[in-house]
Amino acid sequence: EHGLSDRVVAGWKPGPGFRLSLLAGALPAVYGYLNHLLPCGLPALIDRKFNRWPCYEATYKYVSGLVLAPLFYFLQIKLVAALTDLELWYAISLPLTGFFTDWYGRRWALWREARRLAKLAVNRADQFNELKSSRLSAETCLKTLHV
Repeated sequence: EHGLSDRVVAGWKPGPGFRLSLLAGALPAVYGYLNHLLPCGLPALIDRKFNRWPCYEATYKYVSGLVLAPLFYFLQIKLVAALTDLELWYAISLPLTGFFTDWYGRRWALWREARRLAKLAVNRADQFNELKSSRLSAETCLKTLHV
């Protein structure tokens, strides 16, 4: 209902190093996001536009990504080569920024969850307490099962 992970509900809070990594990584994450927006977004767009059967969603995304991502990256590298002499560095930066952007996105989502939980604690204390007690009872139940 609230979109919160167990890690955040269990009491995880972003420390100063976590917030600093979000601040320092913002610019490289935007660079990676912009470079990977079309090759990663086009398969989902193609699936929504052409797929009429939900059971083929993975097939549409996989095949279109398999064809379009290398083609798009090739065209990007060629464009950078036509404009500058940095095509090798650009080609090397593509997978690195892709991994970094994914990592950054996960950290950003975790930070947003922590903010959502803090707002829930202030604005809806009853729901916050119910959520905490539900988690505690689930944790106790799991401990009795030795899981």
